[in-house]
Amino acid sequence: DTRASTGSMLMQPRASLLLGPFSGVTFSVSRGTGARSLDPQYVAQGYDTPFAKVTATDGGVSFASGTDTVEVTARSTFFQTHVDQDLFFNQTEGRATLAGGTTRTGWSGNVRVTGTWFDLATSMTLTRATFDDTHLLIPYAPSLVHRSDASLFSDLPLAPMGHALR
Repeated sequence: DTRASTGSMLMQPRASLLLGPFSGVTFSVSRGTGARSLDPQYVAQGYDTPFAKVTATDGGVSFASGTDTVEVTARSTFFQTHVDQDLFFNQTEGRATLAGGTTRTGWSGNVRVTGTWFDLATSMTLTRATFDDTHLLIPYAPSLVHRSDASLFSDLPLAPMGHALR
């Protein structure tokens, strides 16, 4: 058996500016740098952990309002993320392989409505993911992702030790 381990530390600064809330509406803008670890095949004993540098910028608006029985939150954000070395699924190799820089530009939105007996949430992201050198689309990077979740809840007619099950 062969083993390799490594470790590293990285500062990931981010600055955000929030304006509001004004009648439940808040505007925001952020920029920061971060990192993502690369594929474990690039880990070697005695070397620093390899990171891909990420630069992210986003701006958007959020809304929050509620009554005694219902709360509503919504958010809309435009973003751009650049990764200096990215992994993408290569169908020829049959696995993720290392590529040069990539940029993802898009929009993300979500809405959540909660009440005394329900919780509804939906989100959508539209993204254009391209390689920096060729500006071609990144294979298998979805341009549209949508998700919705809903739950209904109430007290059950069972009350062990005087506490209703929910």
